[in-house]
Amino acid sequence: KQVTGPFSSLGAFDTCFVKTYETLAPAITLRFTDLNLTLPMENSLIHSSSGSLACLAMAAAPSNVNSVLNVIANFQQQNLRVLFDTVNNKVGIARELCN
Repeated sequence: KQVTGPFSSLGAFDTCFVKTYETLAPAITLRFTDLNLTLPMENSLIHSSSGSLACLAMAAAPSNVNSVLNVIANFQQQNLRVLFDTVNNKVGIARELCN
């Protein structure tokens, strides 16, 4: 809803851009209680092996999956350090290059 096409699809990915339109991709912000994490583009876009498309690194859940379920997958977590403070029931996230 935040961007307009032209869009393409590639397998399960329904929001793909021809690489020349890659700048149309929206910034993705994950919103937690007391924490907003805006993902860098390298954690938001998957580039096709042919090199002509860049797709948002997310897809709709299959119809047989609970629609309130959300998964923050490994692509979104790359180069991030996640700290779980179980004593205080908090999560901390910081950028860290993990080459």
